[in-house]
Amino acid sequence: MDHISSKLSSLFPRTLLFLVLLSPVCVTAAPIGEGAGGHTLPGGDPYHVGASVAIVALVALLIVMLRQMRHIRETSRSLAESERRFRSLVEQAGDGFELLGSQGEILDLNSATSNGLGFTREELLKMNITDIDPLLSREAFATQFASLIDQPPVIFESVHQRKDGSTFPVEIRTSVFNLGGTHVALALTRDITKRRQQLAELDYTNKCFTQALNSRHHVLYRLNVAEGRYDYLSPAFEQMTGHPVTDFQKNSLETLKEYFHPEDRVRIFATLDQAFLNRTAATVNLDLEYRLRRADGGYCWLRDSTTACFDDQGALECFFGSAHDITERKEAEEERSRLEQQLLHTQKLESLGVLAGGIAHDFNNILTSIIGNADLALARLEPESPVKENLQRIEKSAARAADLAKQMLAYSGKGRFIVELTDLNRLVEEMKHMLEVSVSKKAVVNYNLTRPLPLIDADATQIRQIVMNLVINASEALCEQEGVIDIGTGSVQCDENYLQGTWLTDAIPEGLYVFVEVTDTGCGMSPEIAAKIFDPFFTTKFTGRGLGMAAVLGIVRGHRGTIKIDSVPRQGTTFRVLLPASEKALKAAASPACETRWRKSEGKVLLVDDEEEVRNIGCQMLQALGFTPITAENGREAIEVFKNTPDLVLVILDLTMPQMDGEQCFRELRQLDPKVLVLMASGYSACEVAPKFAGTGLAGFVEKPFNLSTLRKAIEGIAEKGRQ
Repeated sequence: MDHISSKLSSLFPRTLLFLVLLSPVCVTAAPIGEGAGGHTLPGGDPYHVGASVAIVALVALLIVMLRQMRHIRETSRSLAESERRFRSLVEQAGDGFELLGSQGEILDLNSATSNGLGFTREELLKMNITDIDPLLSREAFATQFASLIDQPPVIFESVHQRKDGSTFPVEIRTSVFNLGGTHVALALTRDITKRRQQLAELDYTNKCFTQALNSRHHVLYRLNVAEGRYDYLSPAFEQMTGHPVTDFQKNSLETLKEYFHPEDRVRIFATLDQAFLNRTAATVNLDLEYRLRRADGGYCWLRDSTTACFDDQGALECFFGSAHDITERKEAEEERSRLEQQLLHTQKLESLGVLAGGIAHDFNNILTSIIGNADLALARLEPESPVKENLQRIEKSAARAADLAKQMLAYSGKGRFIVELTDLNRLVEEMKHMLEVSVSKKAVVNYNLTRPLPLIDADATQIRQIVMNLVINASEALCEQEGVIDIGTGSVQCDENYLQGTWLTDAIPEGLYVFVEVTDTGCGMSPEIAAKIFDPFFTTKFTGRGLGMAAVLGIVRGHRGTIKIDSVPRQGTTFRVLLPASEKALKAAASPACETRWRKSEGKVLLVDDEEEVRNIGCQMLQALGFTPITAENGREAIEVFKNTPDLVLVILDLTMPQMDGEQCFRELRQLDPKVLVLMASGYSACEVAPKFAGTGLAGFVEKPFNLSTLRKAIEGIAEKGRQ
């Protein structure tokens, strides 16, 4: 525009001079005042009038030209200002601008382009667009250029290469237009590296969110407060519970109460009601654990974390939360708690059992002296002696004390068992009369015996004690009210899960178990009372009742069985005693004795016991049987006596002694003389002791407390085996 203005300025003086020179000619050639017919206009000189008109015309033309020149200059300045502003905007833009020729040559560009590529402006003006776009060839550019003539702009993505060789993704908006008769392309280029990163992160987030929605153990939901129902539940809900999502979405929360576990229902809905009332709180967060009923009728544990959402006015709008399936964790916690309780109970029983067994052992030593002395006194007494009755009373009281010791051993699981193949049905039938007279007269006793029933390896006397204690306990639970006592038998194949639900104090194997079951319709027990039912001397009646149920548990443990209890307060209780079914007849407790070395009651016998009273009464019994007793008070002393007394015919050895116990002493004696005859004496039963000496050549066993007759039978048994 400045060029045009300068041209007009130089033309103006020439035009003015031309008009001045032309004016006389105009006046001379055509007089203005003369009309078409050669007449002169009135009132003037024709020559002067024509000159005036010419001058006026020249002045008007001059004014018009001056105004046009001013307009052209203003337009030129405006265009220059617009161009400057446009250049400034282009330079300040964050996106790149490139003006390209038809062959891809770079005609112009802004600073954003050169800064982004690392080239100078001068370097780029010498380059082609294909030099910075490795994905584009010149032929492809020319084809694309031609296709965009007189077409709308297009947007596409490509890659640009920096001066250092690195590349970055770009979005290009390009169009082709006519500039001064030549078609050029304008390309607007934007670096989309961050956008790609954001899209990648968003895609990753979407994948994670999708996985969370589809996770079988994690449910997302939205609880609409106004409508009181779930308006969104993720698909995992159906996989977790088996209920269709639509069933929960179409029903109000109030109608869904039945799906929650009865023990959790009141707590959950009380918490939700409180949260619904708290509609103006800044924030409400709930963290709940509850059980939800599955479609199959079982329950799954859920950990529900909920956050309240509020609208712009601060009113509670909805709850958005997530529920995680924690069923496996809860089951593991319950199992761990059960095992801990079982371990504590086992430790308690073990401690009490050790105490009871220790007391019974010492008690049996004392009773051995009492019974032995009373027995010897009666044997030596004249039939008409006035003290005979007193000695018999002493013997009877000592026998009762021995029974108490047996109960203590039964509780410890080490009672005396005479194990034989036993038919549980026959045993219960034999007890019918005894059971019916032992229960309340208001109780009705029913028998539900399963036939046929596998045999068990058991001590019939001990099993009778179990049944009697259970039935008496059931009668007392009726509290002198009318009721029913059911006594049943049966067999069941027990797996690990079933055995875990019992009073399992020792590890017992899976397999076939025979049970006797006693059910009453009495008062039942709370879980707190049921947890103490097997504690020694525990009772809900009056004190001083004896070992009772504790002895039952001890007998069951001794038979490698277990007990299952099902009790509901005010509804009744069921005790089921499970005993392993017999696979074969019980083997003999002791191995065959070595060849006997005597043929009659004579010879030296070594009596080893740490209790002096037992040694004294034992010596008297041996003398009464015709033997010569030699004593030792512990295992070490017995070894020395044995070495120095080569003609011993028998060794009576106490099992529990200080310094060296009977088991170790026996093994030492066998090393000194493999043919030695040893009669083991203990307060524990043969079933408890025999496994320790299986295959070792133990000659026999005698249980404390023993009298003269018992000792004679034990010694005669050894002699009988020797003759066989």
